[in-house]
Amino acid sequence: MKRTALAVAVVGVLVALVLLLLWQSQPSGPTVVIGTVADYPVGSITQLDLRVKLTEHVPRVSDSADLEIAEVPIFLVNDSAAGLLALYAMDPHLGCRVLLVSDLPPDSGFDPAPEVVFLTPCHGEQYDLLGRYIAGPAPRGLDRFGVSVVGEDVVVDVAAFEYGPER
Repeated sequence: MKRTALAVAVVGVLVALVLLLLWQSQPSGPTVVIGTVADYPVGSITQLDLRVKLTEHVPRVSDSADLEIAEVPIFLVNDSAAGLLALYAMDPHLGCRVLLVSDLPPDSGFDPAPEVVFLTPCHGEQYDLLGRYIAGPAPRGLDRFGVSVVGEDVVVDVAAFEYGPER
């Protein structure tokens, strides 16, 4: 009898732990802490894939979200003049994934100008460090999300969506 009660208690604790772990692994909202300021020094460009729970419609992101959970690829740029920028790593033309020029293989066939930092291999869209349009069929520069520093934490707010700068 005591063994049965102990077994039931252990199973109950294990179930509670599993449920807690599952709950914690789910995105809590469109705001994501991505690290500390020290993780993103001035001059850095970091590619990240954010997993967020959408609590409201976000242009371009909501359209591809599955059950309100969105995978949001960004480039976090820390520019000495502009500060922290979270650039949406999907081009505004047809939604192709944007790449860093430095990640292109040497035989890619692209020969971008020195000011080009981001490129879309689908149609050749080109953007500078701040996501501004340089070339290609894109209607504007790269879209962006809100970024703030809270204490030492860098926070990206996917709900604070802004269309990229005009061509």
